Amino acid sequence: MQEEKREVLLPLLFPLILVLVLGIIKLFEVTQDMPLVMLGIHPRQADGLLGIITGPLIHGDWQHFLSNASPLLVLGWMLGYFYPRAFTGVVINSWWITGTLVWLAAGGTAWHIGASGVVYAWAFFLLASGLIRRERQRTAVIAIIVMLYGSLVWGLMPGLEGISWESHLAGTAVGLVLAIAYRHYDIPPSDIDPFEDELEEEGIDYKYRG
Repeated sequence: MQEEKREVLLPLLFPLILVLVLGIIKLFEVTQDMPLVMLGIHPRQADGLLGIITGPLIHGDWQHFLSNASPLLVLGWMLGYFYPRAFTGVVINSWWITGTLVWLAAGGTAWHIGASGVVYAWAFFLLASGLIRRERQRTAVIAIIVMLYGSLVWGLMPGLEGISWESHLAGTAVGLVLAIAYRHYDIPPSDIDPFEDELEEEGIDYKYRG
């Protein structure tokens, strides 16, 4: 019983710490009256390169922070629980690749801040992975995401004031690509080839292990 609780609760640790860090940064920004927007992504400008790493940590106001905190917790837990072997790679790659795409391709001169690009990457990784693997439990993840964050699609529309649709689009693309790249990770036991043991005895490595 304790082991089962640990397996369920442990994947929540990273998203909790991440949201806590984001909240502390926002609190510091407000209490010190020190806007940190310059730590965002400034497309194709040298002073915006650091934002590829720091941009997702900065939020415009508390509403902006809270709008990302909830999906980061839910999607982060799902990612860690269902895809523990792919988790680290997906988190790291969704973060820097999404930021890099925004820096390279976003239009205008605005600074792009907030973790919504990462949220989109995680959401569409989970959506695409559930579809690719066709596993019952993970298909339920799709239903949950659609119900909770069905409005994600509207964030991909250009022209919404104050919304970095470029970050959302980049995150979506990155999530889909990562779902394909990590499709052989965390395969459920029921989906593993029954002849795996025979292949191992012959010295043939099995890709499904990730």
